[in-house]
Amino acid sequence: MGQVYRVVSPFVAIKSVEDGHKTITISAGSKIQVRGEVQKSGLVDVELNGEIVAVFMRDIDARAERLP
Repeated sequence: MGQVYRVVSPFVAIKSVEDGHKTITISAGSKIQVRGEVQKSGLVDVELNGEIVAVFMRDIDARAERLP
């Protein structure tokens, strides 16, 4: 399993949908879990409420706190 974070400031994620992609906002207080290896930069897949979405690692670094 990947690292788990709590979002402290909202940020945008990219969600795959049937006809392409759409952006969603990950709310403050949400818990997300990185799927696979944590990258230093670029997009990473995270699990949010049972769904996989893509977020920028810089947003996780700046707007979330790592949980033990």
